[in-house]
Amino acid sequence: MTDQPQGIVHGVIEELEKAPDPPPSGPWIWVQENLLGGDTRLTKFFNGLLTVVFALIAVNILQFLTSYIFNPERRWSAVTFNMKLMMVQAFPQADLFRIWLSIGIFFVLVALSLVAWGLRGQMSLWTLSRGLRNAGVFLMLMTVMHGAFEASKILPIPLFSIDSPADWSGTRLLIFVIGLAMFAGAFMYLRREGIAAKDKSIPFLSLIAVGMGLVTLVIWTIDLPIPDGQFDETLGPIATSTTGPWTILFAVAIAAYFFGRWLIGIVEPARLRRWLVILWLFSYPVIIMVIQRKPILEWGDILAISKDSPLGLFLLFSVIGGAVIWWLALPDSLPVGRGIAVAIGALLILAGWPLEFFFDEMPALVGPIATLAGVALIAGGLMIHDRVEIARIIGSVLAIVALLVWFVPMPFLVRGLFITFAFVAVAAPSFGGTAQTRNNMVAVWVAIVFLVVATFVLGEAETALEFQSTTFLGGFNLSILLAISGVALSFPLGVVLALARTSSMPIFRLLATAYIEIVRSVPLITWLFFGSVMISLFLPGGISFDEIVRVVAAVSIFNAAYVAENIRGGLQSINKGQYEAGSAMGLSTVQSTALIIMPQAIRAVLPALVGSVIVSFKDTSLVAIIGLADVLLIAKSFVPGQTNPHNFLGTQPQMLFFIAIFYWMFTFTFSRMALRYEKSLGLGER
Repeated sequence: MTDQPQGIVHGVIEELEKAPDPPPSGPWIWVQENLLGGDTRLTKFFNGLLTVVFALIAVNILQFLTSYIFNPERRWSAVTFNMKLMMVQAFPQADLFRIWLSIGIFFVLVALSLVAWGLRGQMSLWTLSRGLRNAGVFLMLMTVMHGAFEASKILPIPLFSIDSPADWSGTRLLIFVIGLAMFAGAFMYLRREGIAAKDKSIPFLSLIAVGMGLVTLVIWTIDLPIPDGQFDETLGPIATSTTGPWTILFAVAIAAYFFGRWLIGIVEPARLRRWLVILWLFSYPVIIMVIQRKPILEWGDILAISKDSPLGLFLLFSVIGGAVIWWLALPDSLPVGRGIAVAIGALLILAGWPLEFFFDEMPALVGPIATLAGVALIAGGLMIHDRVEIARIIGSVLAIVALLVWFVPMPFLVRGLFITFAFVAVAAPSFGGTAQTRNNMVAVWVAIVFLVVATFVLGEAETALEFQSTTFLGGFNLSILLAISGVALSFPLGVVLALARTSSMPIFRLLATAYIEIVRSVPLITWLFFGSVMISLFLPGGISFDEIVRVVAAVSIFNAAYVAENIRGGLQSINKGQYEAGSAMGLSTVQSTALIIMPQAIRAVLPALVGSVIVSFKDTSLVAIIGLADVLLIAKSFVPGQTNPHNFLGTQPQMLFFIAIFYWMFTFTFSRMALRYEKSLGLGER
């Protein structure tokens, strides 16, 4: 020990360690590091030359776009006047509140889901300020590089011409002032706060609310081009049929968010999430088939208690099917299981062959397959000594029987219920195991039966809407229906195909490989023609579907092949030890695949799946070729062909330009949301 003060050793004062000097910064440093980087003068010169060349290219592209947009010869009133046509096509004007109600349901569910899953997030003020600064620079460049045709130039260089501010319009000057204010405010904040801005953040949901509020303010104050006579146009406010409902939806979304904050304080979050999943599941058919379709229902026939009525079939399948699934989910006795297996097997053997004598249109192989399934079930019931494995065998055979029922002439609703029962019966032994999971399986079965019966009843009913078209769906409303339906149906099918292609059983692997290779070798437009024209030929007699349903099936068939290959890549990236870990925990193959392997595989290929979703959304525009009036067909053919009461001949280029921007907005937004979700999962981090 020493009595000398700290920092003094042998009478010499040590120099205390100081904080490192901050790295040099400033515009010139940024230019040197990002635009003129290099180790030698030649490298710096070459990089600087590339910077100048590509900057001129970018500036000229921006000048071309802005000049095209703000050219007075462009008739943008063709877009604003036909916005309702492009969004919902032939939907009756008197029933437009149904469209707004559908959007309102979506907003409410999104707001509640953000609260239930805690998807709040934070954005640093550093990132926000940089974004505002860059947006301000873009707005100023857009106005400066406008390139009006008749304006005088203060810089008449061919590749870098700038209009004189004296010839700027009021709108152009306002955009420049807004951009300058954004740039100046963000620049001054970053200069004052410096690196400390990274430690300050703002809730991301607040930014969304502010954005929706700004949109609400803009639509109440902005004037858009509207047609005036045959060829002229003027400026006018947005119709109250848009401003009013949007303002109400904005208020409802905010109220739903705060209601969710209050609700999560009195309801267990896990329970709230389960209810929200159910609401999301039921919202889509309710929106399309009830709210928007406005069906005419014969309640007397629906609620009649008979074996052929919807209510009778719902009760019959819920009770009998629920009892079967209740036992399959938690078999509690080996002798009972053997007795059930032998009884069902004997019934299949006795009933398999006589079926051909009662139904002339039934394929000849149905009887032999049913008999073989019965023999296999009896043999398995007598030889297997595990009650759970017997339950799996019974569930698999019942699934085969349900699939065979598809070829037996009977009402389509009954066939659909049997097919649904097949999937649930196969899953019940693997996802049961406890009293709680068994009750959950039965509840899921009853909900699925209700959903299938309700979908059939609503789809068969006539619509009360009065519209001048082949279908009430059209425009962007049709595009979003095809996109969501295609993704929702193709994903589970793709998962099954991926598992089958990686299976150790040759028959499953061969069938899945054949399906994937055949589907991927044929263009999507061919599958759309197949769905529109030929798919009815492959269905049993007396069964037909609406054209939109057939197109959805074709899109799902096509997308499932690509989803399967993406997921197969994820499955191949999983280490063998993960399978062994699931087996060591006592999980069955189905349980370990569903609970351990598949979540990791999907996480590994999430960027590829996001790309598939974006491609699926854009590919919906191909339905215009088969005659469905989506937003692209309306913009390409309907609007440029209008001559009364306003003449929009020759407006096809700007209509297609608008559609390109329209698709970009949705795909870019979805891509950024997916990127944010990937970051929350830690994807790409090292």
